[in-house]
Amino acid sequence: MEKALYNKLKSGLGKACLVICTISLFVVAGNAVLAASFNKQINYQGKLSDELGITVVNGNYNLEFALYTSTSTLATAIWTETRTGSDRVAVTSGLFSVMLGEVAPISAIDWNQPLYLGVRVGGSGASPSWDLEMTPRKVLGTVPSAFEADKLDGLDAADFARANSATTMSTSSAGAVLTVIQTGTGPVVDFQNAGGSVFQVTNNGTASTTALTVATTAVIQGLLTVNGTGTSTFSSNLTVGGNSIFEGDILAHNITATGTLTALGLTTLGAASTTELSVTNKLTVTGQTTILGGASTTELTVANKLTVSGNSSLQNASTTNLSVSGNSYLTGNMGIGTAAPLVKLHIVGDMGADPNYGQIKIEPVSNNQGAAVYLTTTYSTTDRTWFFGAGNGSNGTTTFRIVDVTAGNKDRLNIDP
Repeated sequence: MEKALYNKLKSGLGKACLVICTISLFVVAGNAVLAASFNKQINYQGKLSDELGITVVNGNYNLEFALYTSTSTLATAIWTETRTGSDRVAVTSGLFSVMLGEVAPISAIDWNQPLYLGVRVGGSGASPSWDLEMTPRKVLGTVPSAFEADKLDGLDAADFARANSATTMSTSSAGAVLTVIQTGTGPVVDFQNAGGSVFQVTNNGTASTTALTVATTAVIQGLLTVNGTGTSTFSSNLTVGGNSIFEGDILAHNITATGTLTALGLTTLGAASTTELSVTNKLTVTGQTTILGGASTTELTVANKLTVSGNSSLQNASTTNLSVSGNSYLTGNMGIGTAAPLVKLHIVGDMGADPNYGQIKIEPVSNNQGAAVYLTTTYSTTDRTWFFGAGNGSNGTTTFRIVDVTAGNKDRLNIDP
């Protein structure tokens, strides 16, 4: 219990009085660990006496209490409780006791700072006659248990992450900085903005995000799903062990996927010479795909347009528009007009050239070699193969032959200029 001698004040009888006030600060926050709710008020006790030390007469007195963050007379009160009318304070034998916050709520005060209490007395009349605020203002202390109430199991509040403010976790440990264990069916983590989820990891390890930007190499051993329409940017390599689905665009250098890679937007691989798209299983792109380096995949499906500026090695390619500025090597069959080619080049329909601009050429790969076309026709169940070829004639010129291969390579037409 502390005592302080205050200056003169006016009583309800118009006499100059002295007040010796005693403050007991019982902020019940220290007991918050024991109960779900507590009385958010402060008990304040004091004694009123006149200038001769004689206690004032019994009655109900007008009192005003205010909290400041400074002892300066220029400071503005951050909280004020005025007790007049039916809220006047009962004084008996000079003693009074009030619960600050009973008239004006005090729960919004930031107690994590120095605070000072000021008191004014307005007499006991129905209409208060206010004296000047008593000086000096009373500094608010605390009870010993409040020092532990500021902690949890002996740890300071600064040692914990807050849910309503920015938090940085910093530690030096051989283990994980943060471990989250999900034993239910819901996601392990779900990061959201005002519009909803932006990044989520399910309980089976599937990562789902609206747009993904990685400044260095990204290695994902499970599934990767990007649900948003934004661009996913990878400054270095992207390696995905499971299936990948991008609903937005992809901008990257190297992409390696051992599962299925599905891109619903624009896919662009950077211009670096090492840029390569490698998909072990299947690549499906519904938007336009531009690969500035090489492309290597077992199966390539592009619903819109595939443009490859470098060399391409495709075992099974399907697209509506294929443009390759470099060399292309197809290890499987290529079908034109058919989705099930039976040979290296399978054409269903007519093959021709623009009579004004183009022609169909079959040329030898080097000098002194002939070029030939074999055509197989089928009538009933009998196949008949014809050989159309050009080679070196007897006089050093070019000869043209049509040979019936089925009939034992018999010449049907031989032109030797």
